[in-house]
Parts: sequence; structure tokens; C-alpha cells
Amino acid sequence: MAAQPCKECRRRPKAAGRHRCVTCQLRHEPIGEQVAAAQRRLAMVPEEMRVKRSKTIMAHAPEGQAFCAGCQSFRDLVDFGKGATQCRACSSAKSHAAMIEKTYGLTPDEYEALFRAQGGRCA
Repeated sequence: MAAQPCKECRRRPKAAGRHRCVTCQLRHEPIGEQVAAAQRRLAMVPEEMRVKRSKTIMAHAPEGQAFCAGCQSFRDLVDFGKGATQCRACSSAKSHAAMIEKTYGLTPDEYEALFRAQGGRCA
């Protein structure tokens, strides 16, 4: 018996025990979870195979999807802002990193190490 379609996108089969597919479910998670998923997707692409958004890639995009230059994967169009080349999760991570650098003068790696050392709390 075929899996029932996702109640949101109606294109992919819904996840076990859920009403939505994995992609649509992730869209409803907190932005931190979405950023972590984007980082996992990026980690699966070897450094030498990473590309910027191009017309060639966009020509091969599946229906209703676009290529994210941040996580190097095809994402649903609803995951992008108007005219954006990165999905919302990648844009959020990029703007957060810029704000941390501007405000505290720390790189994202230094900030993450400090955040973990302090247990996620103010020193």
C-alpha cells in the first residue's frame, strides 16, 4: 500500500506518525532546528563540488523548487524570500553570524565555543 501524501504539499509521502512530510515538518520547527538541518545538508556536499547559484542549476530544478546557494540543495519555493538565493534558514544563519561579528567582534566558531562553555547562558 502506498504512503498517503503530505497534507501540506501533497507531493511527498507523509512521515511515519505525522501528517506532513519531513520537508514540510521541518518548516514548522524552530529556526535553530532549520539551521542545523541546513548545516547537515551542506556537510554532505564535498567542498570541491559546491557551486554558486547559476542558470544551469536553475534549469534543472524540480518543479516548485529552487537551489539554495547556502546549503547547496534544492528547497521548496516557500522556503525562500522574494528574490533570495538562499533559503530562510541559511539567510538567518548568515545574518546571525554577521550580527555576532559586528556586535562582539567574534567569529561564529569563537561565539559557538563561548556559548557552549557558558552553558548557553550569560557569564
